[in-house]
Amino acid sequence: MSFAKNKAQEITGALHGQWFGTYGVACCPVHKDSRPSLSLSNGKDDRLLARCHAGCSFDDIIHKLRSIGLIKSASRYYGQNLTKPDISKEYKTNVQLQNTSGLEYKTSARKADTAQKLWNEAKPIDGTLGARYLHRRGIDCALPDSLRFHGNCRHPSGSYFPAMIARVDGCDAFAVHRTYLSPDGTKASIEPAKAMLGSVLGGAVHLTACAGDRLVICEGIETGLSLACGL
Repeated sequence: MSFAKNKAQEITGALHGQWFGTYGVACCPVHKDSRPSLSLSNGKDDRLLARCHAGCSFDDIIHKLRSIGLIKSASRYYGQNLTKPDISKEYKTNVQLQNTSGLEYKTSARKADTAQKLWNEAKPIDGTLGARYLHRRGIDCALPDSLRFHGNCRHPSGSYFPAMIARVDGCDAFAVHRTYLSPDGTKASIEPAKAMLGSVLGGAVHLTACAGDRLVICEGIETGLSLACGL
């Protein structure tokens, strides 16, 4: 694997970690922990910055990455004279991100757990206020299993509303989309009336079964279902 500007991201992915835009967190391969303790980012001159918050040395991390085939030459990360680079200044510019990496990972995991709990509590949408909301919008096709209804869903404001819950598939972790409703089956008069829960990057709500070699992509569950009614 050759060195590249996104080396830190490549290694994070290879270690089954999580990337947060400019840095990543993963389980340290040196002491084989079960909780992410390794921070990875790209420093100046595209050097790899690696720090184990459990205490593993930079030398051990680099040589372990080499031994498992994630980097080719350890010398590339020290310089031509094989002297360890002074990365303290570079870390100072990223220290806030790196110190919060564990917190962000825990927050992401907590949101995924909350989304899964919400989905498990919800019931099939047929015959519910969620179905009435869709019928009021002229949607009369069969509703997919990816939609459910929750009678008392927490809103980001702290209030509770009935809500249509849509499962978002294809993400790294479990996620849902919520549409908050009024008791009469209209959209709730609150902002935002729709909200995601969990990381939805790369995901989609599947509204119909795959048929043939064509894929229709829409923005909005209601738009997609309206189109499905006419196909």
